[in-house]
Amino acid sequence: MSMKKVFIGIPVAIISTIPWILIGLGIALSPTPPKPKNTYGEFPFHLVYEVDGEQFTIDDVIVCEFIGRGANEGSGKFLKWDMRLLSGNDYGRLAQTRQSIAVVKLLDDVIMHNYVGHIYYDLGTPQYYLGYNAIDGYSPCKVFNAASEIFEADDLWNRYKIRIIEAIFSKPMVGNGIAIKN
Repeated sequence: MSMKKVFIGIPVAIISTIPWILIGLGIALSPTPPKPKNTYGEFPFHLVYEVDGEQFTIDDVIVCEFIGRGANEGSGKFLKWDMRLLSGNDYGRLAQTRQSIAVVKLLDDVIMHNYVGHIYYDLGTPQYYLGYNAIDGYSPCKVFNAASEIFEADDLWNRYKIRIIEAIFSKPMVGNGIAIKN
């Protein structure tokens, strides 16, 4: 290896790592979110729905829990949550960055305009049930597809022959004053 390559390679390596060092420093120096007061809760729900004339009933309990803090280059420091169903059933779970959304998959392999996807019923997020402001104005009980298109009852019936017959969900806990959006 020639000395010229070494002299060029060292500055290039240093310059390419500087942004990551600055990001790491920014995360380390950013404020740590306080530990939440509401760290665990169990929330029963009852859902009855119909797909193409066949009726389905789900009675279960949503378990929400604070599991620690995390950090990444896109979000900085944040609170980490877990959400599961007490029965252990996995009706269809979506994981998102910093958000867990429990869902019931109402229909598989919807073929519409050459689109194959799923139709989901949003059961909620741990932040919602434990009393935090996850997303402004968020509440569960929406029906949506993989492209996040939300369906009204008439449209859901006309397009997919799906009807929500009964949906009874627990109220969320009272918030605890932590005003961060996780």
